[in-house]
Amino acid sequence: MLIEQINPDLFKIPLPIGAVYPHLIWKTDLPSNRFSDDWEVIFAPMKRFIDLCIDPSIKMIDPAEGWNTDKREEYIKGQSPEDYSMSMPRIGFSQRDLRVSTFMGLLGKTKSVWSVGFVNGRHRTRIAEYLGAEFIPVQVNKSEANALKKHLGI
Repeated sequence: MLIEQINPDLFKIPLPIGAVYPHLIWKTDLPSNRFSDDWEVIFAPMKRFIDLCIDPSIKMIDPAEGWNTDKREEYIKGQSPEDYSMSMPRIGFSQRDLRVSTFMGLLGKTKSVWSVGFVNGRHRTRIAEYLGAEFIPVQVNKSEANALKKHLGI
């Protein structure tokens, strides 16, 4: 199920048969006619993308399954492709130094990792995951795009 680019700023994200919507419609957070020299849209495999959201200073929110039902339903309603075109997540991707726990939970060594940092879009990402999207478009600075693609395996 591939993402379809409708125009330079609008993307159709397919959802599995039986999902509440047949697809989602997301737009670029920053319009391409003004920012195409600086930002790139990448079609990120959902699982790999979520696995890269490990920066504790910009925490990824819990999966939507664990949300309050009213909150989850409100976010799902907000994704209706008939009524809305939501902005896709805009992210940064860089190497960060994280302290990792060692023996008996003590903070020990610093480990250098690559991590997604969100400008926006954490809830939309989790709702798209909940609805069954296999890929999502994300907007990332061109200077970070190649490193993100490498870590996503694309």
